[in-house]
Amino acid sequence: MRAALAPELLKVFPAAFLGRITLVPYRPLASMSLARIVRLHLERVVRRMAETHQIVLNYEEAVVDYIVGRCLVQETGARVLIGFIEQHVLPRLSTLWLDAFSSKQPLSRIDIVLGDRDAPPATALLFRFPAAQQQASQTDGVNADAEESMVGQAL
Repeated sequence: MRAALAPELLKVFPAAFLGRITLVPYRPLASMSLARIVRLHLERVVRRMAETHQIVLNYEEAVVDYIVGRCLVQETGARVLIGFIEQHVLPRLSTLWLDAFSSKQPLSRIDIVLGDRDAPPATALLFRFPAAQQQASQTDGVNADAEESMVGQAL
């Protein structure tokens, strides 16, 4: 590979410099690899929620696909994927946990599901949790008899 790249590199860099470096080609990651990276980071969040807060966190495969599809990673690599999780998933989980903690209604499970694939992250990612975990006397219009509650864009 070095021999194939040498003529182009010598147009820009002196030969003495090229002789002192190791060439490492950059190849964009395939979609399968990107999905594995997203799963790896989401699984870290799953473990942290279980170990620290005793909350079972689940996510759909569609959520992984949505994150990969929303992040343009051809030139930037996987950092954008991690940033997406840090900007759009973690703050909403924190808000849910803090709300439950402050109302003394601990969460036992949260499911992250995909709503509208074409929507921005604030409305596309839905965080569901059993309604039994909510106070029945909430005044925000949530039906206490419903099986699940969804938190979409209000976080």
